[in-house]
Amino acid sequence: MNFTEAVAHFNNSRRKMAYALDISIQAIQYWAKDPAKDIPKKRVEQIEEILVKRRQSETIPQGE
Repeated sequence: MNFTEAVAHFNNSRRKMAYALDISIQAIQYWAKDPAKDIPKKRVEQIEEILVKRRQSETIPQGE
């Protein structure tokens, strides 16, 4: 997954992405220098986990 693909999952917000991954905005800025380059595999795994949790929370009715 490259930077462009990754940040799209966070409404194209570098700040939201940094917050979700619990890393500095500077790290995100570094990745943004070459948006076609793949981001670190560990961060890809972290994003995938976030996406799974989002999907689960969208499909599970609240209050049950």
